[in-house]
Amino acid sequence: MRVLVPALAASTLAALVTLLAACTRHAPDGPPGEPRREPRPAVASESLTLDAGGRPRDYVLHVPAARPGPRPLVVSLHGAGGSAQGVEHQSGWGALADREGFVVAFPDGTGKTWNDGRADTPSRSVKEHVDDVGFLAALIEDVARRTPIDRQRVYVNGMSNGAFMTARFACERADLVAAIGLVVGTIGPDVLATCRPARPFSVISFGGTNDPLVPYAGGFVRLGIVVRGKAASFDDTTRLWVDRFGCTSPAERTLLPDRDPDDGSTARLDAYACPDGGAVHAYTLLGGGHTWPNGWQYLPRPIVGSVNRDVDATQAMWAFFTAHPAQPATRAPGSGP
Repeated sequence: MRVLVPALAASTLAALVTLLAACTRHAPDGPPGEPRREPRPAVASESLTLDAGGRPRDYVLHVPAARPGPRPLVVSLHGAGGSAQGVEHQSGWGALADREGFVVAFPDGTGKTWNDGRADTPSRSVKEHVDDVGFLAALIEDVARRTPIDRQRVYVNGMSNGAFMTARFACERADLVAAIGLVVGTIGPDVLATCRPARPFSVISFGGTNDPLVPYAGGFVRLGIVVRGKAASFDDTTRLWVDRFGCTSPAERTLLPDRDPDDGSTARLDAYACPDGGAVHAYTLLGGGHTWPNGWQYLPRPIVGSVNRDVDATQAMWAFFTAHPAQPATRAPGSGP
């Protein structure tokens, strides 16, 4: 028994390391609703380094063929254990940027993690008090020096730990973002309690009700036996944006067609209309797991849950982003809870 318990723990941790590495590989582009079952092909990008708060920080920049005028910028953050190159492959943002003409940046977290405002997370970025908010702000400025970007169309998104970081960044630097996307990640309870954005922005989010890592109902984030801080619930996170920005409630609810009855998952969209053309779109993946919607089933369902095939997160985010440029800075957000 004394031998079996450590061996089991070691095998569990090894599986989780594999899980995190696999999170960096997802599937190639395809029409919305069509499953992507193989890793996405790489796209030509440039690896860059900038100084942020006295630290050298790395990111990958993908700039499609030149088009007239400033272009939108999408910044995409990897999950814990991931990398810039990994989320580039995972999300397919680079290939989509080539077709649509926007610029996309993939930053690297410190120790493959982000300091997303959850102090109870045992990661290097938290232990070293890394200023990732400052880094992302510096990254946007660095990209703007290299290629013309449309300041009214800067969009940030992330998966898991990257989603938590995206939420924190938007709360603290709303002046820099038009809209954000959160994929199977919500917001830290402390960030939720203190979030007072300087101006409103639009939000699109995806949460799986059977997510084994980030609980849909909120609570402790777990990687097997390892606890990685707390998460606000998907509903409470959605309510934060709706209340802060004075959006209409209740939402307009739509059940999406069940495109793949074998995926063990369906989806619904709760759409809230907000003043000045803003919006909050919350996709609940009923039976969905800790996966990129319509992405690759990179590990078996018992480990990460099911991939929902009813919505393509990358395509849905881009359609949402294009419809929601920055909102007027003169309107103060609502007082909220």
